[in-house]
Amino acid sequence: MKKLLSFCALIILAQSCIPTSIPPRIKNYRVLKGKEIRKLKLDKKKHFFVFENDWRGVDFLDFMADKFGFERNPFIKSFDVDIENEPFTLFVHTRKKTEKSLDLLSPILFEDADADVVEGDTYHYVALSVLDQNGKDCLSEKSLYYETTIKYLRDLKKEYFVY
Repeated sequence: MKKLLSFCALIILAQSCIPTSIPPRIKNYRVLKGKEIRKLKLDKKKHFFVFENDWRGVDFLDFMADKFGFERNPFIKSFDVDIENEPFTLFVHTRKKTEKSLDLLSPILFEDADADVVEGDTYHYVALSVLDQNGKDCLSEKSLYYETTIKYLRDLKKEYFVY
């Protein structure tokens, strides 16, 4: 009986894949310090306005180029913006992360098979950082511009999703 239970437990364990990489899930948006989102590999000292891009076919950088009226250039990832008549620099970082799991069932069932990494869904993210004209992080809660910057970025995100 004990052997049967052990065998059943092994089969149940082997049928499921063990996740090795799980992308973060972001419902609306989050303001995070770079070190809090290591999986997206961003500057650890800056704060970022991060949202999950549903990847409808329009790249965020294409949207920004259209919004500011210039040709799309893959090397341009910063934009000069005015928020309540103050100049700021908006930096755009796009990242993607894929779910990965280790398949343990194949080597048990098939003699020739090795344990494979199975890729699942891919999630796309947009991370925005904003600096004032003195180079200070406007998404830091200590910034005088924190509230106005958050409002601007929420409105920008909404505009992007209806674009």
